[in-house]
Amino acid sequence: MSEQQTEGQEPAANPPAEPAETDPWAAFPKEFNWVRKELEDARKEAADKRVLNKELKEKLGSAKTPEEVQQATAAYEAKARDLEVALAREKVARKSGLSDDLVEFLTATTEEELANQAAKLAGLKPAAADPVVVTALEPRGGLDPTTPANEQNGYDAWEAYKRNRH
Repeated sequence: MSEQQTEGQEPAANPPAEPAETDPWAAFPKEFNWVRKELEDARKEAADKRVLNKELKEKLGSAKTPEEVQQATAAYEAKARDLEVALAREKVARKSGLSDDLVEFLTATTEEELANQAAKLAGLKPAAADPVVVTALEPRGGLDPTTPANEQNGYDAWEAYKRNRH
């Protein structure tokens, strides 16, 4: 009977395909990319700390003497301190609006010192000022550079002529 039932029914052409992975950030406007970056940074930091924690557990599990335990915990604390400084550096750079190129110049170890360095670096960036606009041309000297600026020249004569022609 099963053969008769399968003969009467058409086999499924293709099983329904699973939906393709879509970018969850595609719905967000471009101006919210900073949220994506912060989330990715936070996930990376958490992953680094998990790896560090796993390494410490392995070292402490294999340690047999108190000296080995102290060495393992000291190494863990140094790595954790480095991660904290890197995190503080990124936070300060984001708050002060420094570009990624300038972050490498933040060398302090405390958040206050990092903030001071970031403020100095932010002050060194060229200001977004309007371009200088030249409104009046004042030619001086003519062809001979030794001619004094107050001596009558062709430009001054032309200006005098234009003023007095009416």
